[in-house]
Amino acid sequence: MTTLTVRRTTAPAALAAGLGGLAVLIGLVVVCLHSASGQQWDDSAMRTVVAGRDTKLTVLSVLGYISIGAIIVVVAGCAAVALLRGKVRWPSVPRS
Repeated sequence: MTTLTVRRTTAPAALAAGLGGLAVLIGLVVVCLHSASGQQWDDSAMRTVVAGRDTKLTVLSVLGYISIGAIIVVVAGCAAVALLRGKVRWPSVPRS
């Protein structure tokens, strides 16, 4: 069995997993952000966390330093390391 054969047999499963994950993400966004029950769940979860004022302020200040840009930089760094190590696997297009 060659690598190409393995990739051809795993591609449908990978596609299904990706589409399933996307569907779950969209469902979570719709329910949690755009419905009254989702907002109630969020409020309930926030009230469940019991911490002092100082602890909450510390957590909020740490989270304030993490930006979308920082996350993009970390992901780009991980991708660069993968490229340098040669561990990136590009999807292959089957040839007829």
